[in-house]
Amino acid sequence: MDSVCVVVPVYNDWDSFRVLLGKLNAVARSLPVSMLVMGVDDGSTEAEWEPTESEKTSWDALDGVQIVQLAANLGHQRAIAVGMCVVLRGGAKEKAHRELHFQVFLSGV
Repeated sequence: MDSVCVVVPVYNDWDSFRVLLGKLNAVARSLPVSMLVMGVDDGSTEAEWEPTESEKTSWDALDGVQIVQLAANLGHQRAIAVGMCVVLRGGAKEKAHRELHFQVFLSGV
């Protein structure tokens, strides 16, 4: 089965991210692919996002939801680039659990 990783930059708008996950779950259900969603927290100032148990259960067609946390706001384009680097380095291949939190600290920002 082919796999797809969707990289999404997020800055404080976790409600929209939840809505997007629901829509991506519906798409994943209709496609013959394994879909992982990687949210890149672009230095959000709000509290760290934690999905509820019912949310995790409702995303049954997704192979996982991962959050990459950036130490500072870099802008959406750089956040996407960081997410793509994590994917290319194999960070998105973990399937043992629904969540994987990466701590990405950038010096010289």
